[in-house]
Amino acid sequence: MRILTFFVKITIILLLLSLGVFLLAREALLLSAEHMVKSSLSEMVLVSNKGSYAAACRAKGVSDFSLGSGPVLQLRFLSDQEYVVEVNCVANSIDPVLINQQKLPPFVTKGQGGSGFTLEPRRSAIQLDAFAELETVIDEIVFFKPTFISRSLSIAAEGGEIIIDDATPLDYENGPVTSCSGYGYFCCDAVAEQGVGDSITGLSGCEKSCFSQCVSRPLVLSFTTNPFFEFTSRSLAVRKGETIEFSYVADAGKGNSVTGTIEFGDGESESVSSDTGTVVHKYACAMAQCSYTARITLVDNWGVDSSDTEVSSIKITVQ
Repeated sequence: MRILTFFVKITIILLLLSLGVFLLAREALLLSAEHMVKSSLSEMVLVSNKGSYAAACRAKGVSDFSLGSGPVLQLRFLSDQEYVVEVNCVANSIDPVLINQQKLPPFVTKGQGGSGFTLEPRRSAIQLDAFAELETVIDEIVFFKPTFISRSLSIAAEGGEIIIDDATPLDYENGPVTSCSGYGYFCCDAVAEQGVGDSITGLSGCEKSCFSQCVSRPLVLSFTTNPFFEFTSRSLAVRKGETIEFSYVADAGKGNSVTGTIEFGDGESESVSSDTGTVVHKYACAMAQCSYTARITLVDNWGVDSSDTEVSSIKITVQ
């Protein structure tokens, strides 16, 4: 009994020591990231005061440094871990002059929303998260979010000067324009994924599908007919009263199951409830020729719909 009690005590002590080491490491990483960003802001102010970027801008053909039209210095995040200190010789330039590039310490990421800072007189902020990704991974595995694992802190600045006042509302929207990943968002695949949550539109390279989260869509892998349709135009011509056999193959993605509907285009439809299947249909036509579009749509057990793609429809001509 004494031996068991001894081992229990040792185990508890080791667990507490491990927890203490983890908490100290978390604070050290977060403080290191904070110091890195603040140092980069100080560097940006120093470069601005010295005007040392002027020669590089003149080499790009920019010589007008007047207020409102001159270069803009900025700290801009490229992803949730990497950022650059740069100068846009011309407003909204796609070819900035790189001053410095940094990467946050391991296990520290920038939170969603803020993109960085500029030296313009506008207040902006970013949030730094320690072990947030580990928290998300655990949540995905055991369906429990251990919120005690991660910790966050915010950095706010205006014109390169750090704002200390904790009572000031933080603005995460006034940073420089950057990429979808620079905002900490995801550029969702238009076919395989559906964007959920907040979105940002008009970004270069991800104009319509930049979201705070992407969820997988069920996919239509194959949608065919017998008699077989013309492959290039995905069209089929049949006689009135002729039976058409529609076959499909679906992929539920990350869902456990998939259901769907085949709409024949003439007002009739049929439900399907498996990854593969076949249904038959006859078209009526009161005119010399009728045109319809048969289409299959899917939905997984999470309620996410499939995307309407070229593969998911077939043009039917009845004559």
